[in-house]
Amino acid sequence: MTTKWGAIRNSHRKSITAEERLSICLRYLITGHSFTSLTFYYRVGLSTIHEIVRETTQALWNALQPRYMAIPSTDEWSKIAQDYNDKWNMPNCIGSIDGKHYRIQRPCNAGSLFYNYKDVHSIVLLMLIRASP
Repeated sequence: MTTKWGAIRNSHRKSITAEERLSICLRYLITGHSFTSLTFYYRVGLSTIHEIVRETTQALWNALQPRYMAIPSTDEWSKIAQDYNDKWNMPNCIGSIDGKHYRIQRPCNAGSLFYNYKDVHSIVLLMLIRASP
């Protein structure tokens, strides 16, 4: 995948390699650090961090989506609905949605953004589940 993300050539300074771009993007996605904190960590400008994260997440989506999140065909949708009806006796249903709160440390300057009714800071994971794995 790194060959598709060639480094941007610049006559003024050394270009940022594909590996460095992936590192910046993954650190952002995994830690949730702000773009500003990443500028200090990687010594790269704020607009550059923003562009790297945008381009890299788009490249990851383009590379991984067809394989891991392919859109089912009409026949596959019908099979999923039939499986759900057979197992749970719910016609025309293709899945169940459920959510779970995961506790997190309060992010800096988040205010009440991640504060929930259980008096903790959390993010919500929503899941769509088929009738059978």
